[in-house]
Amino acid sequence: MRIVAHRGYSHFYPDNTLLAYERAFQEGADFIEVDIMITSDGFPFIQHNLLMEGKAVREMELEEALYINWDAPSMQEVMDLARAYRGGIYLDVKDRAILSIMEPILKSLEGLEVVVSSFDGPFVREVKRIGRKVRTALLIGSVYDAGFIVDIARHYGADIIHPAWESRHPYPHHLLSEMLPVFRREGFEVSSWHEEREEVIRALMNMGIDYISTNDVPLAVKIRNQMKSEVGGNGI
Repeated sequence: MRIVAHRGYSHFYPDNTLLAYERAFQEGADFIEVDIMITSDGFPFIQHNLLMEGKAVREMELEEALYINWDAPSMQEVMDLARAYRGGIYLDVKDRAILSIMEPILKSLEGLEVVVSSFDGPFVREVKRIGRKVRTALLIGSVYDAGFIVDIARHYGADIIHPAWESRHPYPHHLLSEMLPVFRREGFEVSSWHEEREEVIRALMNMGIDYISTNDVPLAVKIRNQMKSEVGGNGI
């Protein structure tokens, strides 16, 4: 069970900032989720929203983007931080235009544990072609039959099925529990939507999913530690 800090420790700190990322690692996260896109002059830019002040980041040069979002960290700063804490990076790609610089990004990430995720299936497939060893996650926004989700994930070369069902059901783990045996049988790892409710985090961990995304890192770490103690460290 790997804990992924959703945009860093974003429950208490500004999301997608070095502070949020560092505090996430300090609180025990295994991965930090990093939202990334590209500027018009070809630089990776870290933030969640594709638009700033009504303009797409891909239409801005880096200098303009940083003027608006001055505390956005550089990719180099994030990589240095992950290496310092021996943590992983769960790279959530927002804009497929970043394909033009994806190969050097993947090369710079060598030596780190990395997952590249996206809702964009063709993008995921292309990332797998560029970096055959990198693990990829396909985000699933709608609820389909488990077999259909498997077919989609396999078609795009994903290693991880990542349901994003936080707005689809008040208790989306109920949906996942029905599908998880199918995903497992077909050889896929499974990640979760971001989850901050104690009882749901515990249920997800009991189900044995591979990655759990959360804004509240200390809560997830506490539950994982409790469950390790309860079962003697087996299976969590």
